[in-house]
Amino acid sequence: MLVAVLDPGVLISAVLSKRGAPSELIDELRRQSFELVVSPELLAELERVLARPKFSKVSTEDRSAFVSLVKAVGRTEEDPAPRPGLTTDPDDDYLVALAAACDATHLVTGDQALLAGTFEGVIAITPRAFLELVRASRPAPDP
Repeated sequence: MLVAVLDPGVLISAVLSKRGAPSELIDELRRQSFELVVSPELLAELERVLARPKFSKVSTEDRSAFVSLVKAVGRTEEDPAPRPGLTTDPDDDYLVALAAACDATHLVTGDQALLAGTFEGVIAITPRAFLELVRASRPAPDP
């Protein structure tokens, strides 16, 4: 089974729009088509960013329900030890460290700097590309 860390930006995109690859990934997650790995730091960032005034069009209840869903369907791992310098953006280092520490196959992100490579054996991939991979990895239905 594919194991992934979803960048909080991807998760936020799923909250903001019911269309598009991020939202479809949440649907696949509900179907248990892949395993999501989260950590306290990732969940805290998700909650912190969703609380910003620019996301006020999403009700407090919807934001809370979404974070609860992510917590419920994700496998929560401890935050890995800080590992500065894994990426060009220090704020992204924890995502790569988390993915590597929990043997994730992919880091799903829209961040162009992260998409520029593979880190610690973890493939950075766009939400659309990961969605296609998830769908392709499903077993064929019995005839």
